[in-house]
Amino acid sequence: MAQRRIFQWFFTVIIFTSGIALSIYTYQGVRKSDEAKMLAELQQETYEQSVRASLLFTRAPQILNSFAALFIVSDFVSQQEFKKFSSYLIKNEHEISAIMWTPYVVAGERKKYEATLMNEMGHDHGFIDIQYPDRHQIESPLRSFYFPIMYVEPREQGANLLGIDLNGRPLNHSLRMAAMNSGLVFTTPVFSELTDPHGSSMIAIYHPVHIPHPKSSKNSGKFLGFLVMLMTPEVLMRSEFGDESQSRFFMRLIDKDDGNRQIAINRKDTYGAPPQRTFRYDFPMPGRHWTLELYSREPMHYDNTASFLLLCLLTLTGVISLAFYRGVNNFTNLKIRNTNLELQRRELKLRANFDSLTGLHNRRYFQDKVEALLNQPEREYDIALCLLDLDNFKQINDIFGHSQGDLLLKLVADALTRETRLGDQVARLGGDEFALALLITPGATDIGSILDRLLVLISAIGGEVSENTVAISASIGISVSSADINDYEVLIHQADVAMYASKKRGKNTYTFFSSELA
Repeated sequence: MAQRRIFQWFFTVIIFTSGIALSIYTYQGVRKSDEAKMLAELQQETYEQSVRASLLFTRAPQILNSFAALFIVSDFVSQQEFKKFSSYLIKNEHEISAIMWTPYVVAGERKKYEATLMNEMGHDHGFIDIQYPDRHQIESPLRSFYFPIMYVEPREQGANLLGIDLNGRPLNHSLRMAAMNSGLVFTTPVFSELTDPHGSSMIAIYHPVHIPHPKSSKNSGKFLGFLVMLMTPEVLMRSEFGDESQSRFFMRLIDKDDGNRQIAINRKDTYGAPPQRTFRYDFPMPGRHWTLELYSREPMHYDNTASFLLLCLLTLTGVISLAFYRGVNNFTNLKIRNTNLELQRRELKLRANFDSLTGLHNRRYFQDKVEALLNQPEREYDIALCLLDLDNFKQINDIFGHSQGDLLLKLVADALTRETRLGDQVARLGGDEFALALLITPGATDIGSILDRLLVLISAIGGEVSENTVAISASIGISVSSADINDYEVLIHQADVAMYASKKRGKNTYTFFSSELA
């Protein structure tokens, strides 16, 4: 019986474990699917914002194209015309710090342009260089050509830039020479404002202006000079994406050509830990390779579909659970309730048939088992019904307490279960009284040897529990079924009579029922 119960528990554990494994596997699959879906949605959202940011930054080259067209189609652009044109194009472009015109001036034309600066522009100097690192202004030395800043708008923000010869700045010199020859627009790396080293970091976009050759589509005609736009990327990033209502993502512009240097952010990230997911998109600017990074600190919010599916699959089995997990909510709930009821029924059955302390059969279940054995047709065995009562058990409770008494009962129950054979029945009838139903078959172990071992074991267990202060033993009465005696009530009564006879004989013994005891 014990082996059967072990097998049942083992089989239950195997099924339960398999169900959990299948449920977890399915749960993880659905969770990954949901995560992939949310990740795709997140990627789509970041892509849309990167496109929007890219479009915002392309306004700067478009504005420069418009300025270049003005210089190409006009014989001469005055400072007032430049100012008026600027007021139309960069009025609300707060990220544009200044737009400048730096004509290409050969050495022989220097005095003419310096006179224009001093007479028309109201400046007290001609061409100047910025001397580093103290940033002193000095007169530009003689050069073969110059790029003086002649016009700058807004004038109030860039008046102190007028006259600076960009050809005297070593920074980006090679890029300017290449653009002058190729006609390609280029963007500089990030730098501090020319006259304020502690100001916001900015970039300069150089647009070479050529008058195209009438017979060529390439910019191989006369070179007029550079249109230069000073731009503060962070101003645009913060104004368009700085608030969480505008974008829930943190953004960083990175210049890949400048050692992955950070150009701008949309707002400050106060978190210390690195983000879990970062999305990167190429961000083309004229002549440079930028990257836009977008990341969010918000955790991914999963719905309860996967968790609910896990709960359903713990109660369903096999492919049916996996195939219908999304559409059978009512059935799943019913299955869970039925499972709980079945577990409760099994629990009630266990309580009804087994002794809660020792785990042995109780009186009623033992009687059912023995009667079933007695009523087997054409059986080839008899049954020795044994009643076992512990001697001096009350002293254990009185001296050591009920916890030691319970321990003694459990140890005795274990000994009875261990020493009996497969097919024998063991029960606790109540208190310190136990019952055995031993099968008598040809060639089987002699009942007397079993009972002798039990008497020795019980005495040893009693000595161990009581520390040899109380003589614990067992008095056993045996009644054997026969062709004439095949009734449980008769057998149990006879065993009871024989058990009391054992007590009268001095205890720690067993007695078979005989007619003399009746």
